[in-house]
Amino acid sequence: MTNLFPLQITVSDTLLSQSSLLSSAITTTEAWLNFQAMGLNWFEDEARSPRFRYRFITQEELALQCGDGLAWQKVSNNCAFISQNNGLNCLILIALTEQDLNQTEQIALENTLRQRLVEMTKHHAQALNFEAIQC
Repeated sequence: MTNLFPLQITVSDTLLSQSSLLSSAITTTEAWLNFQAMGLNWFEDEARSPRFRYRFITQEELALQCGDGLAWQKVSNNCAFISQNNGLNCLILIALTEQDLNQTEQIALENTLRQRLVEMTKHHAQALNFEAIQC
């Protein structure tokens, strides 16, 4: 099935193999993120609708990706992005730690994912004059 959400979340196979809760947590979190953005009218004007692709990866994968010669902008040790179309199209990489993945409750993992997404999305929302998503 094709994902039709404008804000999409994927996760590396490496991370998926490290947490049995992650796949389900990603699905729930992606729906939550799009619902929040819709409630803030991010998609009201189709010409200005963001198409953000978030990818949760390991610290090692982030280091490799950021060294690929493309114009990655590092926001922190755990986050980087590359954007096009005046920031409306972005690929956003977010590294999860072992501690993040060791959570035993799905809701705790979802809350961690949401916090990381809100932190990164705040930067892009501000640049696009969108109201920021809150946890």
